[in-house]
Parts: sequence; structure tokens; C-alpha cells
Amino acid sequence: MSKELASSDPIGMLAQQATEAGGGLLKQLFSPSFSEMGQSLADGVRVFRLKRQVKLLEKTKKICEKNGIKPQSVNLKLLLPLLESASLEDDEFMQDKWAVLLSNLADSLQNIQNHVFPHILSQISKDEYLILEQYYKEFKGKLKIREIELSIFLEKKPLLIKRCQNDLEELRFKREDSSSHEKRIEIDEKIRNIESDIRSLNYKEKRLKNYDNVQQDVKKSDFKTYEFYNIARLGLIETVHGASYSNGTIELPDQDDEDNKEIELDLDLSIDTDHYLSDLGIQFLKACTEKKNHYIEM
Repeated sequence: MSKELASSDPIGMLAQQATEAGGGLLKQLFSPSFSEMGQSLADGVRVFRLKRQVKLLEKTKKICEKNGIKPQSVNLKLLLPLLESASLEDDEFMQDKWAVLLSNLADSLQNIQNHVFPHILSQISKDEYLILEQYYKEFKGKLKIREIELSIFLEKKPLLIKRCQNDLEELRFKREDSSSHEKRIEIDEKIRNIESDIRSLNYKEKRLKNYDNVQQDVKKSDFKTYEFYNIARLGLIETVHGASYSNGTIELPDQDDEDNKEIELDLDLSIDTDHYLSDLGIQFLKACTEKKNHYIEM
């Protein structure tokens, strides 16, 4: 776009500013489609929305530079809806989230290609996001605790296994050396218990390594009613139903009463409903979280 055209066209000037502000970022994101996109920006976007896109690119550029992110081209089917939706956001906090999301989408090492993330971000309010963000922080804290538990367990497990194996070897030797049937039965019971302990240690390791069983509770009461149903509609939470019952009484019929053979069972049955962050919700919040110094530390 020539300087003469830009000076006479305020939208064209903003389009040029978008290119300059991005410092090449826009060209990297659009890849071969950059030349065609430049004209579409000038033709199809209003001034105030283009200003916000300029601001978004400036923020994204700073995040990339701060964290050593080398932007890769982003699929236009993902990038265009993101720029369109981000230009409608007037809250500063949420604008920052759009910039973080774009920086992560452009991160060549993360290689995020989920087209639904921009749509989700465009559909939730700041209040909804702040509550979800707090849940995500708690979830990451649980993951950290699990990592520590696993590390401690893996450090101790070889010694525990070795101790069990030594005890087994000693018991088996005593069993072979014993002539008492009762004594052998007693030793066999001890052997089975130790073998059960070894299986329990292996199962515990498997359970600790399975991070899928780390869940984050979501309280419906933390949201306004319409907020809760909105995040549920977007798939950010999952609902699990379960049934439980308390002890009841059983009334048996009179054995002499041939006309009454029914058994009355009185149980207190209740349906439990629990809500958790879904895997989609976790991945979405992760994509909207800045990866501080992700590459610089490497």
C-alpha cells in the first residue's frame, strides 16, 4: 500500500499501522496470504475494530518477544475468526487473553490447532473467565502435588520392593525347612500378604502416573445461573451423576398370611450430581495462559 494512498485513506493508514506495529508478525501469521489480506483489512473492517486489531498485534508481539516465541503461520480458518472476535472485545483484561491465545496459537513448539478456542473465548464474560481461571490454578496446584507424590514414591519404591523380596526369600526358605503343617500354612499366609503388598506398590505407581484421574471440582454456586449454563453449553465443565442410599428397613410378610407375600423395602435413595472442569475446559484455559519464558529457560 503506497504512502499516498494511506495518507488519503484513514482505514488504509490503520492497516499500514497494523503491519508496522506487528513488526512482521502479521506477515508471519498470514504467510502466503498476507498480500491479499492487507487489502481485505482495508476494505472490510471499520476503523475502531482495526484499532483494536492493531492493539492486539502489539500485545501479541510483546508476549512473543518476552517469552522467546518464534511465531509460525496460523491457519486462516483459525486466525480470521480470532481477529474478528478479538476486535469486538472492549474489556482490557479479556483483550489480554486474546493476545495470549494468539501468541500460543502462533507458538511453533506448542502447535495448537484447535479451532474452537477463539469461539469459546468470544462466548464467555470476564466474570466467567475469572472463576474458571481460579479453578485452573487450583487444578495446576493439584498436578504439582501429584508430581511431588510420584517423585517421592518412585524414590522409595525400589527400597520397599527390595525389602519385600528379601522377606519373601526368607519366608520361602523357612517354609522349605519347616516340617510343621500348621507352620507352613502360617508362612503361606505371610507370603500371600507380601505378594499383595508388591502388587499394591505397582498399582500405586500406575495410579500416580495416571494424571487423568486428577480432577477439579466446580461449584455451581460460584456462578450466576445463566453463567453456569453458558459454560456448560460450551463444554467447559462435565457433570457426573451418581446414586447413593442409606440403610433402610425390610418388612417381611407374616409367614401365616398366604395372601401377603410381598416384601417392603424402605431405602433412602438420593441422586448426587458433581461438576468438574472438562478436558476441553482445561486445554482452553491452558491455551489462554501465558507461557512465561517458555523458550528462554530452555
